[in-house]
Amino acid sequence: FVCLIDARAANVNKVKAAFSDFNRTYFGSDNLTVSNLYLTDSRIMLSVSNFKKKTDGMTYLRFTQNDRGLMDALADKNATTFIISTDNYPIFYKSKDETKYMEFFTRYYLSE
Repeated sequence: FVCLIDARAANVNKVKAAFSDFNRTYFGSDNLTVSNLYLTDSRIMLSVSNFKKKTDGMTYLRFTQNDRGLMDALADKNATTFIISTDNYPIFYKSKDETKYMEFFTRYYLSE
């Protein structure tokens, strides 16, 4: 799972803490890890990893989109969320093309 946020508008530690709290509350037994790094000068990429399968990642994505605490933490951060496979992650990180990946994500993940 990836959440891209505006580096200028976000306190990354607060957003990361919101994801950690969310994980502890709803996915405590899944041993998920939250990490972050700068994707570009203006975008921070938070990653939640260690899902066993694609459907677990999609369930996580849906839960995040319906959680008030996370939505409050992401408000005004120009957030984009999606899941990505371990094979596609390095390709995305190298290209940093958010628009192109979202087209791919919509076609191959959301259309199922």
